[in-house]
Amino acid sequence: MRIRRLRGRLALFLAAALGVAGLTATGRTATAAEDDPVDIRGLKGEYYTQSAPGAFDFHELKATAFDPHLDFDNLE
Repeated sequence: MRIRRLRGRLALFLAAALGVAGLTATGRTATAAEDDPVDIRGLKGEYYTQSAPGAFDFHELKATAFDPHLDFDNLE
């Protein structure tokens, strides 16, 4: 009986702590990210399947990969 009461109080305390933490979050990082434009460099690869063998179309996107270490400064 004592463990149930302790478990109930612990659950109530945890829920209250999470509620207070959620209410006090300001979202300042989201506005700071919007103010400063980010210059992303690298190579993005999108990999698709074909709709039929020999058909060179983009049927379904299967994966997207990004390699930040590949950066060509002479491409426009």
